[in-house]
Amino acid sequence: MSKIALENVLALNEELAALAEAGIPSNLAPGASPDALAGVLEQINSSLSLRSNLGQTLVSATSENPELPSVYRSALEAGVRSDCLSATLDGISRQATAENELRSIVGRSLIPPLIVSMLAYVGFVVLCLNFSPTIEGMYTQVGQTPSRSASFLIAMRGWLPYWATIFPLLILGAVILWLRGWGSWQRLVPGARRYTAAVRNANFARQLTLLVENGLSLEESLPVAAAVTGDKGLIAACATLLEADAKNKTSAADSKALLALPPILRWALTGNLGNQSLPEILRFAEKNYRHRAERRAATWRVALPATLGALLSGFVVLAYGLSLFGPFVQLLEDIAR
Repeated sequence: MSKIALENVLALNEELAALAEAGIPSNLAPGASPDALAGVLEQINSSLSLRSNLGQTLVSATSENPELPSVYRSALEAGVRSDCLSATLDGISRQATAENELRSIVGRSLIPPLIVSMLAYVGFVVLCLNFSPTIEGMYTQVGQTPSRSASFLIAMRGWLPYWATIFPLLILGAVILWLRGWGSWQRLVPGARRYTAAVRNANFARQLTLLVENGLSLEESLPVAAAVTGDKGLIAACATLLEADAKNKTSAADSKALLALPPILRWALTGNLGNQSLPEILRFAEKNYRHRAERRAATWRVALPATLGALLSGFVVLAYGLSLFGPFVQLLEDIAR
């Protein structure tokens, strides 16, 4: 029987509200303001208190309560069953914290390219204002029709009031959308899905370890640990394992549904562990996936700013070279004809 009482859970919810006020993200209400999250936690407290007053145990009030958010319900059930409410905090906040860390790394990496873009924008405005009239006058003096590149600069000078206003507004809008967390930005970052998958697998291994070590059977632990991650693939894979009896365990290991499980976890749950215990293998898997995610994050801190800076700087240099020398070289060719 769990030693955790309702008072402990209510205290935990107060800490979750305090963490939200401090800016620590969670999966309880993604993107919600601290005030909105506090409202969600108040509803959770009311629901748990009501069910406890009606005589339900804390486990029943948690696992059989459809009023609770699914991730919170699973994380709290894992914490109550393992007598470790820190498991609840891990389940609710660790995945969101990892994604927030990735977002911060990408955001810091975008600052230098953003500065280069603004400098390029100012430089192109100056180019259109000063160089465009000069090249247009040179074509007029020699009686030649402006080339395509020269015509482009002349047209851009004519449309300057419009695009010179739109570009800063687009940049400002993109910054606002980024700060508010809108858009599927992870699709644009190479390896972002592998990073979040590594963190998710580590969280699954940790939750499963806590539950198994505290006396729950694997059949009881699997659906709870998978539900904490909120990943449909993991949930389906664990359901497949539960549906297969011991005799069909080998065939279950070849099921397509288990592809959501990475090799180490798949082997731990379906293979022959020899002298190793399941918690030992799961702790090894958790450590492995944590290190894998940390290595990816460390690589992005160095590689992403350098790569974006090099690409954007090269593009700016090429664009300026073509804008400056292209019309002038074309003018010389037209005169030579």
